[in-house]
Amino acid sequence: MDEKKIREDQPQEETKPKKRKKLRYIIIGVIILLLLLLIHCCTQKESYGDVLLGEIEWDEPANLQDQVDAAVEAGMTNVFMNTNIYLEDGDSEANLLIQNAETNPAPIQVDLIRDDTGETLYESEVIPVGYKIEEGKLLQDLDPGEYDCTAVFSILNPDNESEVVNQVKLNATVTVKN
Repeated sequence: MDEKKIREDQPQEETKPKKRKKLRYIIIGVIILLLLLLIHCCTQKESYGDVLLGEIEWDEPANLQDQVDAAVEAGMTNVFMNTNIYLEDGDSEANLLIQNAETNPAPIQVDLIRDDTGETLYESEVIPVGYKIEEGKLLQDLDPGEYDCTAVFSILNPDNESEVVNQVKLNATVTVKN
């Protein structure tokens, strides 16, 4: 009987080294997989759909920058307006001083909107390139006080002045004395 016990114990003892060997292979396999996954993640650039992290490789970067600068300059619009508009009383003309500079590529149209109510206080006509508006009557009489406003410059399509191409906004204050 003792021999039988020894024989039964021997296969169990023989399988222990085999189990350890299999466990080592599994651990080594998992480590290799983790290393491969880590290498893959570190070498792959982060992306968002078509958007990739990185810089564009270009043979002539100075030429590219010149092209970008020219495109920006061609589409640039300079806006000018008095942002501290003053009226003697609510019925007088406002010193708007709106100008569409000769260097601008397109006509503009300007709206002056009260921040607290959203009401339009002034709406200009289309201002061609090189023209200005010095004074203008507001669309409504205002009580004495200060009014925070936003001047919205609409840059219009030169070929179709009813089409707004872009907008620029400026903060402005309208002050009515009496």
